[in-house]
Amino acid sequence: MKYPIRLLLVVALMIGGLLSFQSANAQGTTTELVETSITIPANGEAEVSFQGFCLDFGEPFPTSFGEPGSRADDDILRVMKTALLDGSADEDPLTLNLAIWTLRENRTIEALYPTLDSALTEGVNDLLTRSESATVAPLATDLGIALDQAVADGQVEVTSADFNFDESAPVAVPADEGRYYHGEGTMTIKNLTAEEITVYYAFGTVLVSQDADEQDLVTYSTELETIVQATATPAATATAQATATAQATVAPAATATPVAPATMPQTGVAPSTNDTGMLLAVVGIGFLAFGLIGRRLFR
Repeated sequence: MKYPIRLLLVVALMIGGLLSFQSANAQGTTTELVETSITIPANGEAEVSFQGFCLDFGEPFPTSFGEPGSRADDDILRVMKTALLDGSADEDPLTLNLAIWTLRENRTIEALYPTLDSALTEGVNDLLTRSESATVAPLATDLGIALDQAVADGQVEVTSADFNFDESAPVAVPADEGRYYHGEGTMTIKNLTAEEITVYYAFGTVLVSQDADEQDLVTYSTELETIVQATATPAATATAQATATAQATVAPAATATPVAPATMPQTGVAPSTNDTGMLLAVVGIGFLAFGLIGRRLFR
């Protein structure tokens, strides 16, 4: 009876080794941000959904925006990317915007809100600390013309009919009741030329308010969020799965194609070229042990 028990132990060890291999390989999945490149036909239009956070502390939420500007400062991009990757941008927009205001104003959260709840203060400072190690990819140069440049050159026109604030977003203190900082909308980009054009919506694009007394917004296209699966091959490759496409209002259809920048925040451990060797080693050791026990069983 003892030999079949040993045989079962060998099989269990082999299965355990294979499961360990699969678990280690699963850690190769990386979470990244993907930005959006939109191709618009001649004289056509495309729509892109976006979200925005207010930049200027103490000023009211904009009733409308004028035109897109360049990207926000790198420290603001870092804190936004950190919050998007860990999910807190959607779950806790207040903490993110408080962190943005501290960076924009170059003041601590304690200076901005001396009576702020201690848990919220700690959350803001924690987000700021974690964001310091985030990387900021340079503006890509091969995804078309940047949106702000296309507007400045008179190639496209940008409008938004449904741009509005988020009424459900919580406020920092009771005195802020009715003051909004987070909003979303659908941007219509119209091609004013007689040729097809590809426009690049950079992460962190600033939408400048038409009213100088209202807040500017730091924005991102909602198509940018995606999961990138790193494949377990000797030369690991990352394939971006697009979450949405922009729909053109004039045929042929304009599509928004998210394209991953060269450098982005990453989580997890990329699979190494030794994974296949590890698997073969586990299987080989198992078969060797199986053979040794088999000899004792059947001789």
